[in-house]
Amino acid sequence: MLTDELFDIYSRHQREIDDALSAYGQRRAYRAAAKLRAGAFSTHVVFVHGDAGIGKTRFATDFITEAISAANAHGERWQVYRAATGNPLDDWRGEEVLLLDDLRASAMDANDWLLLLDPYNASPAKARYENKGEVAPRLIVITATIEPVEFFYYARQKGNVDEALDQFIRRLASVVKVYRADDINRYLVQHIGKIEPYEWHQCSIPTAAHTPGMYGNAYHQNAGSRELTYGPETSAEHDADGAVAELLSGLAVRSPDVPLALIEGAA
Repeated sequence: MLTDELFDIYSRHQREIDDALSAYGQRRAYRAAAKLRAGAFSTHVVFVHGDAGIGKTRFATDFITEAISAANAHGERWQVYRAATGNPLDDWRGEEVLLLDDLRASAMDANDWLLLLDPYNASPAKARYENKGEVAPRLIVITATIEPVEFFYYARQKGNVDEALDQFIRRLASVVKVYRADDINRYLVQHIGKIEPYEWHQCSIPTAAHTPGMYGNAYHQNAGSRELTYGPETSAEHDADGAVAELLSGLAVRSPDVPLALIEGAA
């Protein structure tokens, strides 16, 4: 669009080029799904949350840029798809990285969330004009102003799904809390796994108390509670570079067929 010569070619052959790009995207998606089924990789889901304006999108973008650069350095051609807030998968064409930036929990039905975030299975996905046959991204990054349990509590309300919140949380690989401390941004990276059961209280009024962490808000006037058995197994505080390096190490474990951990600075 920005190069006169290329735009001239595109304007005269738009249908053919669009069809070719669509076919290429479908082939890329089906090849990724075949690799997923064969166990070559599993989808890595990272949930980034923090107050509005704190820098979640910038951090997510920096992480994605490093991941793509690492993959490209080893002969892969990863690309990122930035989803729209409505009908988020409409224009997805097999990109390996999916960024759901400030997407509302209600943007998809609960079942669609569960299918999309499944680390081990490729599944069809709804789109406005044509559903996607198989979706199997390498990396999904979600950013939100609320913590993941609260986010998926609201996601669970859409679609009349009586699914336990655990089924959403267990699909996350890592959670990153972005917050300010001593006038600088800090990043609390938590890796999700099976933990001792605990109660999460969904409440109507949050108190002023707040501490960094996946469940740092204190609440009163409980409106309901849920028992969860998935949550943070480990927690570590980093600067931005350290957080990116830790997340890249986790992504490398999920994509062992691409030597992502060999990049400079990765743990």
